[in-house]
Amino acid sequence: MSNKSSSIADLMATKHTTKHTVRERIERRLAVLREWRKEGVPAGKILPKSLNAARLWADAELEIQKISSPNEFTTGHSQHGSLVSAIENLLKELNKVYSRPVKRASDTKLSTTNSFDSKAAEQQLAAACSQWHSERSLRLQEKARADSAEARSVVILEENAKLQEIVANLRRQVASHKGLRAVE
Repeated sequence: MSNKSSSIADLMATKHTTKHTVRERIERRLAVLREWRKEGVPAGKILPKSLNAARLWADAELEIQKISSPNEFTTGHSQHGSLVSAIENLLKELNKVYSRPVKRASDTKLSTTNSFDSKAAEQQLAAACSQWHSERSLRLQEKARADSAEARSVVILEENAKLQEIVANLRRQVASHKGLRAVE
């Protein structure tokens, strides 16, 4: 048993120092970027601006490790090319949404229009709508439950009043008989 517990402890201790294959590292980047496209870039996290920056990207919290070989992280690579292309497309898409425009000295006119991401707004609207429907459903269920409990309460109160009337009637009958008395 000590071999099992020592091997488990060794695995737990080396979890963060395990080096992953290049494919696993690329897939991890892809998973994080897809999540960021869906949920947004978290505060404090830096979005890589280029493929080279994505290759050198390392973040222990996100479990992203640097890829040293530039030859394996190319869109033309025979094994990883399609994954790297997907990363490139995600980076372009995310950088359009999350990058701040660089002001040039040649720009004399100030831009007063704000950027509006309709796709993100629709996603937020759909999430809010879904939340509203689920909350409404819960409220209706609770209301039905409360109405049912109130109806049961009314029925029980009516039965209680009838039973009290029967008890009072029986006490009168017992009191009317000579020699009998009610025992409490």
